[in-house]
Amino acid sequence: MKPDINQSLMILAQELIQRFSPLLHEEYEQSRLNSLAALIILGSINLDKEIANLSDHNKLIEKWLSKSLVQIHDSELKEELVKVLSSAEDSIAHSALDSRNQILKKSLVRVQAYFEDIKIEDALIESWEILRKIHNDSKINHLLPMMKE
Repeated sequence: MKPDINQSLMILAQELIQRFSPLLHEEYEQSRLNSLAALIILGSINLDKEIANLSDHNKLIEKWLSKSLVQIHDSELKEELVKVLSSAEDSIAHSALDSRNQILKKSLVRVQAYFEDIKIEDALIESWEILRKIHNDSKINHLLPMMKE
């Protein structure tokens, strides 16, 4: 059975932090090794989960933007949103999903600013809930116990 690359990197980072770092006598060198191990941990985050999250985030933002079209009376903004929403990405590659995500987030921020100006509070609350979900999905708190000795 072939070892999973993400799991292998996590084990390597644990070994560096728990076994090798204590052998170093200089605090600076320990800190440096721990920082490198932390980068390995960040790099080992499961790519499948990241792709699923990006896909979910894109769908959430697209749904909110589509729903918001009804409340937008600025023809330029509305036209831009229709263009963004009609140009969906077919690829499931991480880079394509991430690129689409950046475009959607830019549109989300523009629509939020518009809703702030015209004071549509319920739509703003929905957008903040989407942003909260995106933020929570990107946290690495579940990896922090590994950093402890």
